[in-house]
Amino acid sequence: MGDRALLFKGILWLSLAPSLVAIFALVSFRLLPLFRIFVLPPTTVIPIILYTLVIYILLLSLKVPYSDLDTLDRVVIPQAPKEISNLLKKTTRGTNHLINVELISVLGKKPLIQSRIVERTQKRRIKLSSTQIIDYLSKLVTRSIIHSKKGVYEREYSLTKKGKWCYEAVRECFPKRHFWFIIRHYLGVRKLPSFPKVIED
Repeated sequence: MGDRALLFKGILWLSLAPSLVAIFALVSFRLLPLFRIFVLPPTTVIPIILYTLVIYILLLSLKVPYSDLDTLDRVVIPQAPKEISNLLKKTTRGTNHLINVELISVLGKKPLIQSRIVERTQKRRIKLSSTQIIDYLSKLVTRSIIHSKKGVYEREYSLTKKGKWCYEAVRECFPKRHFWFIIRHYLGVRKLPSFPKVIED
């Protein structure tokens, strides 16, 4: 789908329901009474308007189903090399969870030990064993997204410079709610710094 088609669809998503509600209210409360036409009483019109707006808000607040590959295909990560884009869009088999997005998000605030990363990742409904999660962590270490060092009891992981960029990309390009998905990927409102060329781990 072209950029113009996406833009049009995004504008339609955000404006169609409020516009129709506004027109319906204008016709019901202003235009028809001018001609002494009373199709629906105000006690019926107001609930129709309120219910329509509530349903519209609920639709926009639904979680984005990234397990749907068509939805995932719409995700565009500006400034990202193809290999980084593919890495962030990597999904688990069967459930199609964004495993690398989840791991990077878990490490976004501060360094964590291995067992804590596994625990927090599994709390995000990632149905993987500890061994599988650690395997994904190791792959991110190999790609210089995550830095690993030996701690007192367990290995400790933190984001590298490249990893911190990926964390910003996750926050910007993988919103949780439909409203922000429309803003980011239909209207194209995404702003990321240039991908770091020199990695200083």
